[in-house]
Amino acid sequence: MWPTVAVIIGAGLGLLGASPAGAAGNVHFGVVVNGQPAITSSDVHPAQLYPGRPVHVRVTVTNNGTTPVTITTVRFQGEVMSLPLFSYNSVVELTVPPNRTRSLGFPVGMNGLGKQATGLVVASITLLGRNNNP
Repeated sequence: MWPTVAVIIGAGLGLLGASPAGAAGNVHFGVVVNGQPAITSSDVHPAQLYPGRPVHVRVTVTNNGTTPVTITTVRFQGEVMSLPLFSYNSVVELTVPPNRTRSLGFPVGMNGLGKQATGLVVASITLLGRNNNP
């Protein structure tokens, strides 16, 4: 049996780097982790992660601005008692034209997590633009 890591995920904490000036307020995103929307993740209903099994992440970005926005990296990180536990960067190429919504799904390998943690972890997902600017 695999140990379970329960995570409370904050999505929307990251801003889109390398986006046009003022675009950040016009860009919104949501995240689903292993089938659970991050917005519903809480200490009562946390998302489940299993070391050694990939986490399936789906990011949906809405661009209400007037210029395209490009996401090049999705950072998934977690901490316990304000100490980093894991940080995984996934290289992606997602360009969202003005007044459009685009989605992208991909696995994140959790092999490095091992048996380091069992319990509640606070996690966040940050979208990064070119040059990994948040």
